[in-house]
Amino acid sequence: MVGRVRAGQRFRFEPCLLDQGVLGKVPYGVERGLLKRGDVVKVVALPGCPPPGTMRMCHIEKDGAFAGLVSLGSLQPLDAKTKNE
Repeated sequence: MVGRVRAGQRFRFEPCLLDQGVLGKVPYGVERGLLKRGDVVKVVALPGCPPPGTMRMCHIEKDGAFAGLVSLGSLQPLDAKTKNE
């Protein structure tokens, strides 16, 4: 889980309970099959939307395509996996 995010930062997507659909709807990218566990995603700031990190949520894209609104709990730093190995 990350504390603060800025547009342009890249993270690994590891869905928390909120983004797994346990408590509601899954993110757009997961629903459409564009996004899966372990994918590298980029935080984006969309016009007319609150800035990334507001209410611990942010919009993401994968390979330049919109992937949805996710919880910050689902974003892991890219180097976190290599630190544990």
